[in-house]
Amino acid sequence: IRSTAHGDLNSGNVLFEPGDAASLPVFIDFASMRRSKDNAEYPEFFHLPFWDYAKLERDIQTRLFLKEAINAKLERSAIIGAIRAINGIANGTAQAPCEPFDKLVKTTLALRESIRNEYAPADFVAYRAVLAYAMLTVIFREQPDVEVPRDLQYLVAAESGIALLADPFSP
Repeated sequence: IRSTAHGDLNSGNVLFEPGDAASLPVFIDFASMRRSKDNAEYPEFFHLPFWDYAKLERDIQTRLFLKEAINAKLERSAIIGAIRAINGIANGTAQAPCEPFDKLVKTTLALRESIRNEYAPADFVAYRAVLAYAMLTVIFREQPDVEVPRDLQYLVAAESGIALLADPFSP
């Protein structure tokens, strides 16, 4: 399945109004819609549809959740437990209910539900594989994030990939 896509949908390209009130997202930076990072032109409908979703979910887990978990002073074991749990490993759990974990669950499940509503169940298996790949790309970034400890971000990315691939048929 191929489609027209944003091409670089990540947390930095989705903006919201400031404040606590809900707002509609505004998407920016459509440069990758027609051209790839190596400046090759995409043929029409070339994009794999799951790549944008996977990049967005990757950033939710490895950037947004991680920043909030660190600010909430969650233990490393609780962070990894939450990542394992959200990606399908049954023995993974957050040690105690907390706001960062609650946000991770709500956001991730809403994103995955919208994908399930758009694509056939068999296609969602492919999404898990694409998401695992997107997670593992964090480890190979040319410019690592500076807002979170690199080793923890790499660990979260690796644990996500392992959890997603441990049971690719999990919902």
